[in-house]
Amino acid sequence: MRKYYAPGKDGLILADRRGCSATFLPQVWDELPNPHDFVAHLLAKAGIRPSYDWNDGEIDCQRYEVTAYAEH
Repeated sequence: MRKYYAPGKDGLILADRRGCSATFLPQVWDELPNPHDFVAHLLAKAGIRPSYDWNDGEIDCQRYEVTAYAEH
């Protein structure tokens, strides 16, 4: 299992202790290719303050992969 994320390949879920959470599918990387912008927009979507401390467990972060299918 990878210990890092892959922009354009991984989706991301952020959640805080208050129960606020949000996710971005991997396709969102096309619109927000900068990792800082990607996470900042996801925090805003979740209603999580960007000032939360990432090191003391206030924010849980999970990555995932998806399989996309196109209609022909």
